[in-house]
Amino acid sequence: MLACRDLVGPLPLFLLTTGTETVVSPSIALLRTATTEELHVNEKWVASYLAGIRQASSITAFAEVQRIQPGQWVEIHDDSLRSADYGGFADDSPWRDSPDDAWVETYREALAAAVVGRAPTAGRIGCETSGGLDSSGIIGALAAAGESMPPRMETFGWLSMRDEPQHVLVTSMAHRVALNHLWTGPQVAMAEINQHDAALRRQVVRILGCPPTATTPIHQLRTYELCRDRGVPILYSGLGGDECVSYQAPEAVAEFAARGHPAKALVCAGYRPGRSYLRAVANRPSSVVDPMEASLTAHRSLLAPEAAALVPPLASGGKPVGRPTVNGAIIDPATGRLRPAVSAYWSHRAEETSLVTAHFGVQSAWPLMDPDLIQCYLSTPTVEKHWRGWGRYLHRRAISPNVPQLVAWKRTKHLGPVVTPRPTSTTTTLAGSAGNELPRWVAELNANVKEMLNLTAIRRDPHSPRVNAHLWRAATNLSLWFDYLDE
Repeated sequence: MLACRDLVGPLPLFLLTTGTETVVSPSIALLRTATTEELHVNEKWVASYLAGIRQASSITAFAEVQRIQPGQWVEIHDDSLRSADYGGFADDSPWRDSPDDAWVETYREALAAAVVGRAPTAGRIGCETSGGLDSSGIIGALAAAGESMPPRMETFGWLSMRDEPQHVLVTSMAHRVALNHLWTGPQVAMAEINQHDAALRRQVVRILGCPPTATTPIHQLRTYELCRDRGVPILYSGLGGDECVSYQAPEAVAEFAARGHPAKALVCAGYRPGRSYLRAVANRPSSVVDPMEASLTAHRSLLAPEAAALVPPLASGGKPVGRPTVNGAIIDPATGRLRPAVSAYWSHRAEETSLVTAHFGVQSAWPLMDPDLIQCYLSTPTVEKHWRGWGRYLHRRAISPNVPQLVAWKRTKHLGPVVTPRPTSTTTTLAGSAGNELPRWVAELNANVKEMLNLTAIRRDPHSPRVNAHLWRAATNLSLWFDYLDE
């Protein structure tokens, strides 16, 4: 048998190997029903999960199950396995010292093909929207594909910040998209939010068969249910834009600095020349280059000594290898593969969301993760991607004909102060805003999770920043998962 996974990895593929069986499936939950062997919990994975450290993406919550990597194939024989990478990307952008609209047109065509090529010929089309460049660009590309498209489109988003309504709705209004489903978030006590959030997490744990590593499929469950009820078979998402094809790219300034063009570097830096140029000279890696786990604090002091000993050290990022360009920050020039920090983030979030949406009969579409579009971006000169202080310059110019200028040329992703709370644990402390909920939370934890926590340290200072949303989220997810395994 030959099993292959997509080059970028929006759909998962898991491999179960025991002494007697080899099984491949897109779902760990299905793997558990397909084997006659007992699966064992990977304690190192569990401890790292509690500490907020994501391990290699091939490792899963079960010792016998591994994740096949994006762009990888596995050949399965009676008595052996063989795997290899089958493809990659080329960082082959030519050197240019000023923008040229011809490159924009090429990128615009690739973007349209990636978006419209996924659209069904009939029926409803759903689009997640945040009012940002990525989701608005997708809506604009669909609307530009033909007069019949806007009447079929429905958008789904949140109205949680002061300026969000205007930015979310302006693109829909420009294209006569009449149906916009926008959640505002419940005005309820934190205890009720926690209870609601735990119910959503329990449902996602059952669908995935393992603890979720992304929050998106949990907090978007109402959207997926609404798509199912309204007969919307496909839901577009802008995931992948920020990470690659609309990447902000301050490192683009470094290309001019490295080639001896300091004046051009300052022009590219635009309205923040000092900070951008100094960063370029220092060749400082971006947040995308550094593994995303490096931004998290290891909560080792909140784990039992035995569990803390299982947690590996934080992965450390290095300076970009090869050319100091935006492309070098996205792919590894030595292999042509997406850098682990980028591909792991994409695949974990996309694969979990795709499984949850499929549970409701909805297909997730990720056009900005299209391999042809990514390669088009990587083959475009760096100067097209960051110019005169405008990050994401190529994407902005490409979507400008189809997206209101308020959205296409806004300076920041920030849309004002939060005005409505979401039903999410990201603002939760174990003490809670509605009273001290710590004793009840601890009492409800599964025994397997309790033994991995340093409850004395947690009880000593429940208001500590270290005892924050991450620990609540991770321990709750694991507890629900262990309950699920015990059923």
